[in-house]
Amino acid sequence: MNSVKQELTGVLDELSNEKLKMLWYFAQFLMETDELGAEEIAALNRGMEQFEKGEYVRFDEIRRG
Repeated sequence: MNSVKQELTGVLDELSNEKLKMLWYFAQFLMETDELGAEEIAALNRGMEQFEKGEYVRFDEIRRG
């Protein structure tokens, strides 16, 4: 098993059921998508950078509206 899969397996054990459900939906999206284009990959990278800087809004805050 490669290191990314090993790390992900360890992370799964630490996630709450709610977060696992969100991850499942995202994984389903990735499996149904043929290939990500350069624009989509760039957008995901920007999102990861923003997340690492703490520039995000929690889903439960959005849900409350």
